[in-house]
Amino acid sequence: MDTRINNRLLAAAVEETLETMFFTSTIAPADDFSEVPDDCIRASIDFVSETSGSLELAIPSIVARRITAGLAGEDHENVSLAEAEQGVCEMANVICGLMLSRSDAGLGFTLGPPELLTPSQDEPDARFHRQAVSTTRCRVHSEIGHLFVSLSLAE
Repeated sequence: MDTRINNRLLAAAVEETLETMFFTSTIAPADDFSEVPDDCIRASIDFVSETSGSLELAIPSIVARRITAGLAGEDHENVSLAEAEQGVCEMANVICGLMLSRSDAGLGFTLGPPELLTPSQDEPDARFHRQAVSTTRCRVHSEIGHLFVSLSLAE
């Protein structure tokens, strides 16, 4: 898969997931980023297909609570940290599956379970980065805050 295609597909998958599952929309085109803010809840999901890799999603805690509240139909102040963490894991799962289903890998892929990344895993794509051949990153600007997505490919 070509990096430009991945970037476009990645941003489109995030935008569609935000709109259809979390009832929020984007307000500006996706762009690149160099660092993930420290206050983010991070989740990662591995996938195996013709091209295998890992997707990492990082969302600032307050934004994660607001996004999860949209999914649950609650006020963001009532969303616990644990619920926001589960929301980020679920969002990573949906984004990865949607992106893969619309890519060349869409004919067959397997997703691993989404995993919550701990603060000790301080390097983006920490579990997969050493094996990655290419990495695509995009920051998506939603009406309630930024989301940071990184896709690392092995082959």
